[in-house]
Amino acid sequence: MKIRNKDNIEVFCKYCERATPLVTEGKLVCSKMGVVSEDYKCRKFIYDPLKRAPKILNIDTSGLEFPSFDDNREE
Repeated sequence: MKIRNKDNIEVFCKYCERATPLVTEGKLVCSKMGVVSEDYKCRKFIYDPLKRAPKILNIDTSGLEFPSFDDNREE
């Protein structure tokens, strides 16, 4: 079950301002709860947009024309 806040953001510690990643994969140190997993949830969640990876858009560039630059330019 995914918990979301009023802005439709998934509430997970991996997106929380209070959490810092550990060297161990999947573990975080929370300033309020201590060592927790990335998918842990608590009431102290504060969203940090810089911790979310942006979605990669697939853009079709096959129909675009790009200018060609020749070595014999007029100056």
